[in-house]
Amino acid sequence: MLEDRAWHEAWDALLPVLRSSDRILLPAGSWPEAPVSTVRQYADRIDIADANILLLHKARLGTLPRQDLARVCAEWTLIYANDVFVCLARDLPSPSFLRRRTYLKHFRPVRYYLEPRSFRRTKRTIYFVHIPKTAGTTAWDAITRPVKAKIYYDSNEAFRANPPAPHEYDIVGGHVFRSTFEQASDRKSTIACILRDPVARVRSAFLHARRRAEDPSTFSPTMRLMRDLPLAEFLEHPDAKVEANMQLLMLGAPSRRIDMDVDSPEFQIRARAAIDCPRNIIMTTPQLETFIRHMRKMLGVRPLKGPLPRLNSFNPEEQRRDLAEFESLSDRVRTLAAPEYDLYRRLERSADAEKRLATDLPAGQFTPSS
Repeated sequence: MLEDRAWHEAWDALLPVLRSSDRILLPAGSWPEAPVSTVRQYADRIDIADANILLLHKARLGTLPRQDLARVCAEWTLIYANDVFVCLARDLPSPSFLRRRTYLKHFRPVRYYLEPRSFRRTKRTIYFVHIPKTAGTTAWDAITRPVKAKIYYDSNEAFRANPPAPHEYDIVGGHVFRSTFEQASDRKSTIACILRDPVARVRSAFLHARRRAEDPSTFSPTMRLMRDLPLAEFLEHPDAKVEANMQLLMLGAPSRRIDMDVDSPEFQIRARAAIDCPRNIIMTTPQLETFIRHMRKMLGVRPLKGPLPRLNSFNPEEQRRDLAEFESLSDRVRTLAAPEYDLYRRLERSADAEKRLATDLPAGQFTPSS
């Protein structure tokens, strides 16, 4: 975990001020031992309880109820911040004036989270279903960087634990089922999503799981299996078929799924309905730049300038063996992904996607609110 620069810097800044009586609350990960009373880690929900130091990951703001964060910000001291973390503490001295000015710059996303309606750009909300390994991180960053009224949830559980009120944000994103988002939205909201060739998506997930620099303690059970097992053995596990049809699952599953039967006709019906809905913006990874341009237009954001940076991608030289292992079994992956290929090919064939690219938005659909 501490191989990441931002995590390393946050830990180095925190370590000198720690006391034996402190009770720290950290995001889940492989942190070093700390000379303190207790260390708790959070994932889908942050419970302050008796903690007196909170290392808040800004990508997980949605896991902390707004009223709890407002209380902490009012009563605690900002002792550190960088582009990933904000660290707040009770009963610790404030940093120097110059350092605090720097930290306040990185504190801005917290302010936006506490007052989202003050920063709205549009009258409708876009819900971005981020399916893992579909260039979603690249798309989210490129679309939302200038947007202040935004929130991201890392899981269905985090969203259900602390859902936003309707019309609070311009865009809500995360690793969240389409149906879960729709429960919290109105019928005029837009679902946005990127789909990727199913085999290419599984290959990317497999390579991500095998990257040496990744922290397995932050992985899902399925990702840990892909990391620990030979691929041939993993493909015999029940989780393999779910992973091979993740896009179908996230678009087609009920909000509170009871089973993982991706062969169920219900999944196909629901996922196809999402693709066919004219309000939704669902495209493929070859259309990524068009997707980003279209989404920024909907949010009233100027077109992106310069080349699109690709985030969270693998290094083919470092993972030659992993890549060769996957390619030797790609036909088996393709067979497992057969249900999802039906959906993906439907999107590829869809004339509606191309029509949406060439057609201006209907008048008033996303009119800036101020």
